[in-house]
Amino acid sequence: MVQAMQQKADRYSLPDSDRVQLVSVPRSMEGFTPAWATAVVAGRHPGAVVWAVKVEAVTAGTTTRIRLLLTYAEGKGPPSLFVKIQGRLDHRLVVCAIGGVTMEAKLARVSLPLESPVPYAIGMDRPRLQSVVVLEDLMLRGMSPNDASRPLD
Repeated sequence: MVQAMQQKADRYSLPDSDRVQLVSVPRSMEGFTPAWATAVVAGRHPGAVVWAVKVEAVTAGTTTRIRLLLTYAEGKGPPSLFVKIQGRLDHRLVVCAIGGVTMEAKLARVSLPLESPVPYAIGMDRPRLQSVVVLEDLMLRGMSPNDASRPLD
């Protein structure tokens, strides 16, 4: 299945898309394990091994947005990551009905003509209508995403 996902994703070329990892979609917050996070950062930080993952913030809406804090056993990588997964089943059904389950994961692999977060990993679980997109944590750049009252720059 991962190979088929890779072949489809290859149609959307980001200059460094080979550094965007294909990962499994965690079924719960407990799925954000050090092994999972190590797989996420592997493409951009070879040799980095995550020792601990802490779920710092969770915001639920149409998607569930999660800020993960990472501690490393070996190597270096980002101290935190921003994760988006599809929300509750009723939201997933709506997103599926409009064809959006895979769209954000695909978007994370294309080159955009504007400044955007660095993509780390994507994953899709079609039977569960679930996807995951792991991006650079823009708070590390001093930005406040998901706050419509403040501009990003």
